[in-house]
Amino acid sequence: LDLTGLPPTDDEANAFLADTSADAYERVVDRLLQKPAFGEHWAHMWLDLARYADSSGYADDPMRTIWGYRDYVIRSLNSNKPFNQFTIEQIAGDLLPNATEEQIVATAFHRNTLTNNEGGTNDEEFRNVAIVDRVNTTFAVWMATTMTCAQCHNHKFDPISQSEFYKFMAYFNQTADNDQPDESPTMPIWSPGDKEKHDKLVAEVVTLKAKKATREEIAAKEKQVNAIKPVNLPIIQELPAAKFRKSHKLILGNFLQPAEEVTAELPSAFRPGKTEFEGNRLGVAKWLTSRENPLTSRVAVNRFWSQIFGKGIVETEEDFGYQGSLPTNQPLLDWLAVEFMDSGWNMKQLIKTIVMSSAYRQSSTVSKTALQVDPKNVLLMRYPRRRLDAETVRDQALAISGLLSDKIGGPSVFPPQPAGMWQAAFNGD
Repeated sequence: LDLTGLPPTDDEANAFLADTSADAYERVVDRLLQKPAFGEHWAHMWLDLARYADSSGYADDPMRTIWGYRDYVIRSLNSNKPFNQFTIEQIAGDLLPNATEEQIVATAFHRNTLTNNEGGTNDEEFRNVAIVDRVNTTFAVWMATTMTCAQCHNHKFDPISQSEFYKFMAYFNQTADNDQPDESPTMPIWSPGDKEKHDKLVAEVVTLKAKKATREEIAAKEKQVNAIKPVNLPIIQELPAAKFRKSHKLILGNFLQPAEEVTAELPSAFRPGKTEFEGNRLGVAKWLTSRENPLTSRVAVNRFWSQIFGKGIVETEEDFGYQGSLPTNQPLLDWLAVEFMDSGWNMKQLIKTIVMSSAYRQSSTVSKTALQVDPKNVLLMRYPRRRLDAETVRDQALAISGLLSDKIGGPSVFPPQPAGMWQAAFNGD
């Protein structure tokens, strides 16, 4: 349930019980980490952080074609993409040298911001809202820092000034999107299998023409070709240097009240000592995953720990600042963070390290001693019993009833389902 979100099959359970070797447990862990369901299950943690939705929000909340980004996250987790590469691609994949289609798809992370299609709205206002959201999300996801507090005034608790907020915002202020109904800029992507179908039909058209088939036959086949098209995925794209915008500190965060001009700069409290980074989003991504900025690794391992134990070593996952909770085990958090970086930011290795631990493998039974010494289980003297999350409850019900689809990728399915679908499924049709 923790690694794939699915219950074991009878065959899997029986095979484990029959395996009396010393490494039986480890072999099960390795097998589960290689299952396609691993990426699907762990993706929901990241998609929540990415504020993923299949619609674009605000009053009319129209549908948004952004499932290509969801598929990217699942592929990245299943292929065990290093977390630092995963980070760089999502923040600045378009700025990488000779960026691949996959790396550009990754930039849709920051196209999960809302767009307002209501008539009469100011495009610049909501473009500015989107950029602010990207600043706040970047700091919240990778640094567990409440950067949003500095949008209108100096942060009341953490060492971040309002000027520093807008200096950091300048890194994100040079993207081409500006709250358009067509979600531009976009790139074409294919639904799974559609590219192969399209290319096969194109080849058939070529064959028909070579055989000098009738005009009607060729037209009918070309109609089939035209019926299969890619969809447009919103992406991040940097403006040409000649079109760069000026960035300003905004009085009380109001886009209509610009104050002094600012240039892109990292907050001084987090600024690295030696390494110089590019003055754009790529520099931000490299800074986030630099060893001179170990907070990113601490935050990441704390999130993975929380997914497995139900609560992080730092309970306030979203706030590592002065108002956040202190770690219950600082040496453990630091050790995991260093191990994570030393492993090459290996996410599956981190998860395996946690689930192979004696802390994870202990019983949830409460002894009298544990109840006296650690009544709230802060020190993990027993495994914490916890509720399944909503996705796992749903998938478990579908799995044991035989209704769970193993299809991965492509457009999301929305209700209402086709009439009679569920009745047909329960009837065995």
